[in-house]
Amino acid sequence: QMKEIGLEPAANGSYFQEVPLLSVRSTISNTLDFETPKGAFKLQKMVVHETGQAGYPWNVVRNNGENTKLYLKSENGYKDRCSMEGWISKPAAEQLFASCGMSFEQAKTMALKKDFKPMVLPVKVSGKIFNHFENKTTSNVCGLIRGNKHADEVVVYTAHWDHLGIGAKVNGDSIYNGATDNASAVTWMLEMARAFKTSKPVVSGRLDMGNLLIPHGIWRV
Repeated sequence: QMKEIGLEPAANGSYFQEVPLLSVRSTISNTLDFETPKGAFKLQKMVVHETGQAGYPWNVVRNNGENTKLYLKSENGYKDRCSMEGWISKPAAEQLFASCGMSFEQAKTMALKKDFKPMVLPVKVSGKIFNHFENKTTSNVCGLIRGNKHADEVVVYTAHWDHLGIGAKVNGDSIYNGATDNASAVTWMLEMARAFKTSKPVVSGRLDMGNLLIPHGIWRV
């Protein structure tokens, strides 16, 4: 499509830009339990899911958690990541904070303040998680439109394909086709490229399409 529209290859003479990834498939041997210990523990991060703010229900997170995760290769061996990262539903979070002597809403109000500093909760997570690691390589698909002015500047437009892949079966189908998330935006981006290409004068710009988006929405361009 990019070639048909008339975009130049934007990745060293190619439309495809290789992106090294780390594939991680995790298996939890039993339900994670939260207990009140007598001491501190290593840094953990649990994202509290709220349907209203997220725009999608908890079952989307739960089903996605069953899939293999893909992460951009780290230059420092992921030393800046927490020892455990995960999602927790709001009802479970409310129980967790209640066991620490505060309500979830109180903790949320504190976290929204500019002077908020992270605090250690007096709880311990117990459970077993087994990780299988594999190195993989995918590609961004990149096209370039050269403008008439500001040759040293670039405007980047991006879109991603379906980010859930394969998960729990729904009516016998386990493939998340991603028509809304995000094939519609890929189409939108290509049509913008077509419009820029046929418009005069052409504004200096580069249009990038990532054929794979990491869960947190990161490209290495």
